[in-house]
Amino acid sequence: MLAALTQIEDAQADLDALERDLIRAARRRRASWQRIADALGLATRQSAETRALRLERATTRTGGRDVGAQRLEHARQRSADTWCELHQDRFREVGERLVGISTAWPALRDDPMLHMLAAMLAAGATGPQLARALDNLRPVLAPHGQDRLEPTGPGAAEAADALEAVLALLAEVAARREAVRTTRDAPGSRPASRRR
Repeated sequence: MLAALTQIEDAQADLDALERDLIRAARRRRASWQRIADALGLATRQSAETRALRLERATTRTGGRDVGAQRLEHARQRSADTWCELHQDRFREVGERLVGISTAWPALRDDPMLHMLAAMLAAGATGPQLARALDNLRPVLAPHGQDRLEPTGPGAAEAADALEAVLALLAEVAARREAVRTTRDAPGSRPASRRR
């Protein structure tokens, strides 16, 4: 229980980043601020703009960590995002499998994160966006320190396979992040001799 509480801040940050990305995607597709406000359940377009601005600021805030830790975290995220972009088709495939067999998990049918994943798949989300959406579903499907959600019904075996595929893919992302020990390990970093 306590371990799950420590993950709330990270989960909220992931949700904020996901909401920010979806708002950006909607704006790129020329959705009006009023339509975005309606989709978010907000009363006015100004409310949607204010929320988008808050999300932009919140997801770019660096927090109280030292600069070296911040750079390392950014390097890890860059590495993970680059890997997710290269494996975007895999994220799409496991996401579609999970959404397609979601009826095997009665508790998952009405989960907003599953509906968000389905919308992202339909909207052509990127590999990094799909990775975050799948990671946000993990606490529902395989809660930390608890038994996994067991699928039922005729599609139970297929659903269990889909869950295993999701967890394996997310483990690969985590391994990619953890492989970055210094900022020089990340994709796009310059060799030390070329730095100024």
